[in-house]
Amino acid sequence: MKKQSNLSRLMGYAGAKRILTYLSWVLSVMSALLALVPFWYRDME
Repeated sequence: MKKQSNLSRLMGYAGAKRILTYLSWVLSVMSALLALVPFWYRDME
């Protein structure tokens, strides 16, 4: 029997709300990048 990956297990928990899981990943990446903007802006001055 093949071991189930962590990602497929997570998607199993998400069920019908799978698209919201992907959306949360995208929003998390956007948030992390936006948190760095003040540091990038400060270095440009």
